[in-house]
Amino acid sequence: MSPSLSSDDARALLALLGPHVSVFAEDALRASRADIVVRGEPELVLADLARALDGGSTFESVAGLSIKRDDEVRHAPDRPPITDLDSLPFPARHLLPLDRYQSAVWGKKPFTTMLTSRGCYYGCSYCPYRIGYGAKWRGRSPDNVVAEIEECVNRYKVREILFRDPLFTADKERALQICSLISERGLRVDWRCETRVDLLDEDMVRTFAQAGCKGINFGVESGNERILRDVGRKRIPAERLTKGFRRCRTEGIETLAFFIIGLPGETEETVAETVRLAIELDPDTAQFTAATPYPNTSYYHYLKKEGLLKQDWSLFTSRAPVVGTHDLDPEKLRQLISRAYRMFYFRPHYLLMRMKKLTSPHEILRASRGFRSALRYAGLSR
Repeated sequence: MSPSLSSDDARALLALLGPHVSVFAEDALRASRADIVVRGEPELVLADLARALDGGSTFESVAGLSIKRDDEVRHAPDRPPITDLDSLPFPARHLLPLDRYQSAVWGKKPFTTMLTSRGCYYGCSYCPYRIGYGAKWRGRSPDNVVAEIEECVNRYKVREILFRDPLFTADKERALQICSLISERGLRVDWRCETRVDLLDEDMVRTFAQAGCKGINFGVESGNERILRDVGRKRIPAERLTKGFRRCRTEGIETLAFFIIGLPGETEETVAETVRLAIELDPDTAQFTAATPYPNTSYYHYLKKEGLLKQDWSLFTSRAPVVGTHDLDPEKLRQLISRAYRMFYFRPHYLLMRMKKLTSPHEILRASRGFRSALRYAGLSR
């Protein structure tokens, strides 16, 4: 059958997109009822696809597409990453019931997420982010970012924003300019971001707090230096980590620390090191996730080479251990993750600290929601 796409096809086309199907486009098409996989960044691919459908062009003219026709799967060439992110329109939030969205932990609504940059120049072997957005960091201009914040606040009455960039502070001057514009335009909105402790200094923390930042999520990952080195993650000295978390506390910014359990070389002793570090840093929230071999990461290929890979996609939730290590099987890792949650959240100091912050019904509800979430992760509740 000809791979030509016509306007008649458009009524029946089912498309998939995202990092997983970008890597396994053919497998995804053969295992599903989908007709198309949009590989890589989707915006320009979908725009070209719409034009192709209008003009009756063939799929070969749309870079970044994989198409299934009957039993045949065909792939157009890859499309390079988008260089000018300011050229993209803001998300069509008017199509969503924003008044019903709120953060699972923080509780304010309307709540929305934003992406102000793409790419990551760090080479952590377990991270799937580079698979979807590449290694080169690309940032939107401060004016463009704040224009979207302004639209969210003024048009959609958004009260809380989570910036989903893994490196919100990759460009210090850009991050500070975003804060300056938020303050200059009088935008009253709570916001949170994600970054590394070594990409944040004292002046930035103070400026962030003044511009409405209520929380920063930090990737710490492991308390063991050898594990960090082996997965290609640049180690941050413990004293610098402690100073960064303390600095945020001083400015009234909540912290969330991400940890991964089950990376290559993990043992019961290294897990204990990670839990000790989590307790020492004393963030407002800690998340202990299972090492997960996301498609096409270096970690995925390492496990495949070692004969440890189990490709059961139903387990790829970051909560359930998909694979073990040479020393720990998946069930043991599950037990250790559960134990890490209990040791962190059931400390008298932590419980007392959280209770002191409960000064309103809203905060009590928020704390209750967060505590239930921790219990579920620890395997102590459903």
